[in-house]
Amino acid sequence: MNRVMVDMSATLLHHGHVRLIKEAAKHGEIIVALTSDEEIIKHKGYAPELDYESRKEIISSIRHVSNVVPSNWL
Repeated sequence: MNRVMVDMSATLLHHGHVRLIKEAAKHGEIIVALTSDEEIIKHKGYAPELDYESRKEIISSIRHVSNVVPSNWL
């Protein structure tokens, strides 16, 4: 099976994130590269509403996601 990496910061999870994951799942197992809090502050200029661990927990609970890994800003 193919593995597909999807990059996101998901500072506020919304329907666009879910649609992206659903579409990517058509191509293989989904791994989400989740941007760290520090990288969000550095590149977006604000602290995310939810910290990394909270965002990871939410994204991990989405049916199509097999793994969530930390990522720098891509």
